[in-house]
Order: sequence, then C-alpha cells, then structure tokens
Amino acid sequence: MANGWILACKSCAKKYRFRLGCGFLFPKVYEETIKKAKKGELGKQIQSFLEKNPDGVIDCDKVLLRCDHCGLLFTDLDLAMYNPSQQYEPEPKPFWSIACRFEGAEYVTKRELEDHYDLVERYEHICPKCHAVMDVITMAEMEKKMRRAFQNEDQMSDIPCPECKKPLQLTGFMNWD
Repeated sequence: MANGWILACKSCAKKYRFRLGCGFLFPKVYEETIKKAKKGELGKQIQSFLEKNPDGVIDCDKVLLRCDHCGLLFTDLDLAMYNPSQQYEPEPKPFWSIACRFEGAEYVTKRELEDHYDLVERYEHICPKCHAVMDVITMAEMEKKMRRAFQNEDQMSDIPCPECKKPLQLTGFMNWD
C-alpha cells in the first residue's frame, strides 16, 4: 500500500504531489532495481554492497528526497541496503496480489525488512541541482509529518517550499494501489 499527499505553498502558489510507498508492481520494480544495482547502473555504492553481501537486499519503497541546501523535493526509491538478521531464511512467496500475481518473483517487502533484516548502509542520494547529499523522508516519517500538519488549524507542515522556503500546507491526501 502507498500514500499520496498534495502540498501547496500559500505564498508562491506552487503545488507538489508526492506518492510514497509501493504499489501493485512492487515485485517487478524490485527485480528491475536489483538487476540495475548489480550491473552498477545505480552507482558503485550499491553494486559494491551487493558484491560483498550476496544475501544483501535493498529497500525499493518510494521516498521523498529533500535537499537542505537548495530545497529541491522529489520522489525516488529509498535504496537503503540491508543484510538478513541471523538465521532468517526467506520463504517463497505464493503470489503478490490477485491483480498482479508475480508468482516466483524474488523481492523483499517493507515488512520483511523491518522484521528480518538489519540496516547496513543508507544510500547517498545526491541532489541533481546542487550536488549536495539529500535527506530521505520515508513514508512512515511523512505520515507523522502530515498527521502533525493535519492537527494544525492551518494544516501547515514542517516541509519548506523549494521556491520561497515558507512552510507547505497539506491540501490533499490519497491512498494509491
């Protein structure tokens, strides 16, 4: 499951839409991402991790990336790297969903990461605009931020507008596949 938010700036009228989490095509996204990572298409950091850790996995949930330096906001895959906890043997998955079965697909869900894997290394997302290291805001963190914003009378968040740096206002929410 995944969530989406619409944030707007009252000062400069910019609107931002973010969809975080994973959708029905997650197993396919996971397999494609692992293939790219092993080929080095996602950089040396993940490629090296997977070479040194054959049982290693990566987090393929969509997250919000925010640059503290220039303010850029966009979504991308988390790509944090994990190793299985001691004595965890992944079980074969019968199918992903009725709509998208993906029988026999190899993937690791967010729940599995939380329950059976240890975080080894965070992926360094680099801002394409100013080349600074970006902050990662996971779906769980975003939910907390939006819950706080929703409780405010004006529904202001603590996420600054990339254009004018004023707080963005929560104007919409949705669940997506």
